[in-house]
Amino acid sequence: MVLGIALLAVLTLYLLFPRQALIEQVRLEKGNDALTENYLTNLLRAEPFNHELRILLAEKRFALGQIGPAREVLEVAIAAPEPELRRRGLLLDYRILATVAARSGDDSAVRPEEIAAMRARLSALALEQWGAEETMYLARQARRWQLPALAARLSARILSSD
Repeated sequence: MVLGIALLAVLTLYLLFPRQALIEQVRLEKGNDALTENYLTNLLRAEPFNHELRILLAEKRFALGQIGPAREVLEVAIAAPEPELRRRGLLLDYRILATVAARSGDDSAVRPEEIAAMRARLSALALEQWGAEETMYLARQARRWQLPALAARLSARILSSD
């Protein structure tokens, strides 16, 4: 019954609003709910090679705590030919890894191979061009995973951009 109502609502929205405008609205909205996730899932079925849609769905699933499904849909999008989408996908993939590593509640409980993976991923992300907010996040993460030289380089990048 609830699924039927949700599908009816999605169909109504689909018919009332141009799809791209609605996708943009969903992207800008901070709220995350199952209806939005369901709508994006249905859109992705119609456009399985739409990397922007994949990343948006992965972001919504991640925000809803659906780690496995978020990673699943994100895998294809990380290979996006568009640099901005690829960067968004890589950063989201890192955030997912960091969340999984933090589940233990104590960084000292993280396995050495997970720490090595986090450090390698951070080093690769530092090679990309980021906005100030993302660069600050990466600098904090570099300090968290005991990469002081990388943290300093990222912090210097923020200071030099002002």
